[in-house]
Amino acid sequence: MLKYHLVKVQGFMQSKFLPTTPKKDVVYHCIPVTPRGDCIYPSDRYGTDISPTVRQQLGIPAEGKVPLVFASPHINKAMAFALQGGLGEKIMNCTIAGTDQELVIACDRATMLARVRDITIYEIPARGFADLPYAERQCVAPHAIPFKETRVAFKASNVQDLMRAGLQIISFTDAAKENGDYSCLLSAMQARGNKDIYPVVADMIRAGKMIWENQAANLNPDPHLAQKLGLVPALSSSARRPAAPGR
Repeated sequence: MLKYHLVKVQGFMQSKFLPTTPKKDVVYHCIPVTPRGDCIYPSDRYGTDISPTVRQQLGIPAEGKVPLVFASPHINKAMAFALQGGLGEKIMNCTIAGTDQELVIACDRATMLARVRDITIYEIPARGFADLPYAERQCVAPHAIPFKETRVAFKASNVQDLMRAGLQIISFTDAAKENGDYSCLLSAMQARGNKDIYPVVADMIRAGKMIWENQAANLNPDPHLAQKLGLVPALSSSARRPAAPGR
């Protein structure tokens, strides 16, 4: 089991992450598999209820499900969508409070770490996108975006590349069926009478039920996340050297 020191976060070394400051007039979209065709096409796979205000802004029908391109002004948020809930990998993702970094909770550790990937994050023009007021750092557009109007901002072939770029991943050590959705965390939070996910995750890490993958692999463990968990890893000399950002 991983050993953690319950000490202050002072002295925890900040590694080099991808730049997080949003660029003016661009957003980021992640395609987690080898892209096909000549455009980024709208999809209804992750469709959700769109508010009347956003529908009006986008000029889409007032009711019904509409195919959309999802993106984010923050490359870190887009990076989290490289892990797919539909493939039994990701339970949830959220922004780490006080930072621009993103945390992913994964359910099938062995599959996630072993899978070979062809991940591309595209920088695309922000025109035609509308912010989703109820979705953290996300925006949508109803139109296809030709690849010739995009720029490749980041490439990854495995989860380790994502962690080198700053994505924080915590996964269940056991791929049990009950770990495959958010209800396992929600029930633990309700049992504590707490809406904050971090104490629940910290308890599971201490108990060996979850693992902080960045710390385990010495790949950019974020000091802000360590502080929120109350867990500061004991860093080896190699871990104290800043990791190179993803390509």
